[in-house]
Amino acid sequence: MKKILSAALMSTILAGSIFADGPSPVFNGFYLGGGLTYVSEKIKPKIAVTLNGIPGQVNAAETFRGAGVKAFCGYGIFVYQEVYLGGELGLGIDRILGTNKGKVIDSGNNVNYSIAARLGYGISNVLPYVKLGYEGRPSMKVLNTFNINRSTWVSGAGVDIGLYVNIFLRAEYMHGFSTKTNISGSGTFWTFQASGQGKAKASSDTFLLGAAYKF
Repeated sequence: MKKILSAALMSTILAGSIFADGPSPVFNGFYLGGGLTYVSEKIKPKIAVTLNGIPGQVNAAETFRGAGVKAFCGYGIFVYQEVYLGGELGLGIDRILGTNKGKVIDSGNNVNYSIAARLGYGISNVLPYVKLGYEGRPSMKVLNTFNINRSTWVSGAGVDIGLYVNIFLRAEYMHGFSTKTNISGSGTFWTFQASGQGKAKASSDTFLLGAAYKF
């Protein structure tokens, strides 16, 4: 174990010395990578419903949490000294679970895609950055009855750490803005025949740990 830790420390020191004269060249150009994600999503509906012919209102929020994987590719360059500008595409899949009155709700496998712009500042072999983009996600049934569109604008920040001339690690956090959408539908909620319409807010938080290869 001591030999492994010593080797990792020496590699980090060597990488820092290689890139000591300026931002790492590992961040310049086209790259392809992937990683693991943790997702937390909250949906807050406000729906005027009719249950078995009796009017009412539903305001119960549902929180979903789970994990997944994500692939990403992009291109970026240092446009002025240490200032970095780039664009990125992402494709992921995750599975999140929620609960409602003690009942587990499974969202199933969610395939999502994203497009975003990145603005960063290179410091030796470290590139902290901010990110703004759009994420498309499949609709989900709220309260087993009403479909809600979960696609939304996202923003966040992260850091890339260059290990060598063509490999870097990434840690990233992205937040999906709380967007209000109109919803309507009908179906069976528990033992009731439900129908209605209203609005719902959806927001999300996604954490990613990954690595990439620069071509």
